[in-house]
Formats: sequence, C-alpha cells, structure tokens
Amino acid sequence: MGRLIHSAAIVAGRFILSQCVRVQVLNRHCVPARGPFLLACTHLSHLEPFVVSSVLNRHIDWMARVEFFRNPLAAKLLRMVDSFPVNRRGVPVSAIRSALQRLGRGRIVGMFPEGGVATGTRAVIRGGAIKQGVCLIANRARVPIIPAVVIGTEKLNCVQPWLPMRRGRLWLSFGKPVMPVVCQPGRRLARQILAEQLQCRFAQTYRQLCQACAIDDAMVP
Repeated sequence: MGRLIHSAAIVAGRFILSQCVRVQVLNRHCVPARGPFLLACTHLSHLEPFVVSSVLNRHIDWMARVEFFRNPLAAKLLRMVDSFPVNRRGVPVSAIRSALQRLGRGRIVGMFPEGGVATGTRAVIRGGAIKQGVCLIANRARVPIIPAVVIGTEKLNCVQPWLPMRRGRLWLSFGKPVMPVVCQPGRRLARQILAEQLQCRFAQTYRQLCQACAIDDAMVP
C-alpha cells in the first residue's frame, strides 16, 4: 500500500511541478540507478523531500524529525510512504538502526545532515557544520553518500509560485558520490574524515550549480 500511495503522490507531484514550477536539474548521472545509498540533501525549507522525490525515479525513505510524527494523521501518512522518525536530541539509536536496515535491503535513505533548516553561514553550501549521523550510517553500511543541493524551495512557502504559468523556479544539482571511509583506525576519525569530504562536496556542487545556472549567491538565503 505504501508503494502505491508513494507512486500516486509522485505522479501528482510531477504534474503539479510541471504546471506551476520550472525545475532545472543537473547531474542526474551522479545518482546510481540501482543499489543502496544515502541521499544527503540541503534544507532551505520543508519541501525538499517533495521536490527531490518528484525528480528521481527511485523510491526514497526519508528520515524526518520526530515532531512531524506527533500528529496521528501526519504520522500515518509519513509511514505509508516509508518515512521514519529521528529524535534530534541525544543519540538517535532507533533512527540509525532503521536506516541501516533499509540500506541493507537495497533502498535509498534520504537525510538532512544540517539537522534542520539552515541558511546563511550555517548552510553547508557555505561551509556550515553538519551532523555526523549521516557519516556514521554510511561508514557502517558501507554505502556512498550522494549530496543534493536544492535552491528555491523557500520561495514556495507562499501561494503565488504555485499558480499556473510556471511562475516558480527551482534548481537541483546532485554531486558526485562521497564514498565511505572504512580503513581508518577509529570510527570517530573515520566519521570526521567523511564529514569533511561531504562538506567539501556540498560546497563544490553549489558553486557548480550557481555557475551553470547564473545564480547569484546573494539570491540564496
């Protein structure tokens, strides 16, 4: 049932985007056509899962903060599309275990390594810090991390961009895979190394996106 609902939502999402928003996607070839991986996404608003899931042909199991699951109806809908909760306070053991299980079944797990909506100097695209849970999971599961930079979602929080005639604009670029670090003497060091590599890849992907699409950094929150 979850896959059926997810497929229906994707079809609806693609139709809505095609009618209302102009979406420019770069580097689709960086996304593996098969096999498990972690999708690490920037976070300017809460619409990135909708946008990225509508663009990719593969099903994504999104890790969402536990606050979204406190409403029974919202929790039911999220679980029906295979999302699962993460408690951002403390060590999210349950979320890590769930992510590893899903990756072990060959699935994609979507995460927001910034830990929440991040703008300005806190954004990873400008060198901001990331939470290393994504690195811990990647190293344990031995799967790559695909960074995704999404620009423009914060402007979709009002009505006007959703009106017909494609007034809204979105830009999305995938970065080259960041491979897990499994040969270092110590898990903490391995996480730190992977986190630095991922931060650099995010910044590189953002710079390339801005250059290719003539985006001024001042336009981005």
